[in-house]
Amino acid sequence: MIKKLMGHVFSNFRLKAFALLISVGIWFYAQARVTRVVTLETVLTVTPPAGYQLVYQSSRQGQIRVSGPESLVSRIRSEADRAAIELHYNLSEDQLVNGRVTLPVQPRWIRKAIPEREFVQLKFSDISPQRILVVASEVIERSIPVEVLVTGHPTKGLRLSAEPASRPQEVSVRGPALLVETMKSVPTEPVELWGLTAGAHRQRTSLQGARELALGNGEKVRIPLKLAPEHIIAEFWITEEASEQKSFPDLSVTFWMPADFPYEARLEEGKVKVSVTVNGPSDVVRKLDADSLRPYVDIARLADEQLKPGEQGPYQELVHLNLPSYAAGCTTEIKPDRVTILLTNPGP
Repeated sequence: MIKKLMGHVFSNFRLKAFALLISVGIWFYAQARVTRVVTLETVLTVTPPAGYQLVYQSSRQGQIRVSGPESLVSRIRSEADRAAIELHYNLSEDQLVNGRVTLPVQPRWIRKAIPEREFVQLKFSDISPQRILVVASEVIERSIPVEVLVTGHPTKGLRLSAEPASRPQEVSVRGPALLVETMKSVPTEPVELWGLTAGAHRQRTSLQGARELALGNGEKVRIPLKLAPEHIIAEFWITEEASEQKSFPDLSVTFWMPADFPYEARLEEGKVKVSVTVNGPSDVVRKLDADSLRPYVDIARLADEQLKPGEQGPYQELVHLNLPSYAAGCTTEIKPDRVTILLTNPGP
């Protein structure tokens, strides 16, 4: 039985093997003739020349349409599902003009081991973006002064006696020349002054390790820098605030009233001026002059008074004072502190 079965299997063996070979060949040929089209997500990467830093790249993602034999495209599609296809380009120094170059995105950028015999079977179309703008700059290093930034105010009545200092006064900055060459200082993170008492103060603080660069096309990029050291010691001195007093005699008083105020109003004759004394920090008080002080009375509340037509009434009103915003913390004294406003109902 077995002998008969084996004889049946191996009878005409060469003919059957040849038929099988032809079938397999036809299958592979058919697969090669079937065309498949897919759109693949891509990641765009550009490597700058040695000694340069990539400052800006207009696009880092894209798409590309690939068509070709079913089996080949299916394999590429499967691999792309696991990780996006990377289009990579090595930039050379002579391509840069003022640190810029616009590159046409090419299928040959595909960073994937596709044998040449397979690559030539593929067609690439609808590449997006078609071009990318790249900005790269030579990396340089230079020493730049430190600028100590402060925020807040010390205890009331105290002030910074001088500009804060730093130790060290300069730090080494390494980064793209487009940015580093324009820097005049390296700012610290703001040092808090809130509630500090009089005396010398030292505080360890970090430097701001990234700066914004305007590219001139409306784009701005934030670029990290390498700083050495990355921290400094900020030194500052807080002393008592020097105060000063200044008097301004014979300032004219005005009054404020709404546009629809129902009565005529005027100041009592001979009592239209006051004397103002201002007390505050010396540097603030010295800026003040008579034109910067505005004594006034607000008579809006007197609109509710009941005056008969032709009747007149005197009212003692408190004098207020408008100070410039820089003198908001100063104290003031006004003499006299009240003036007489005469209201008249003119009648119909």
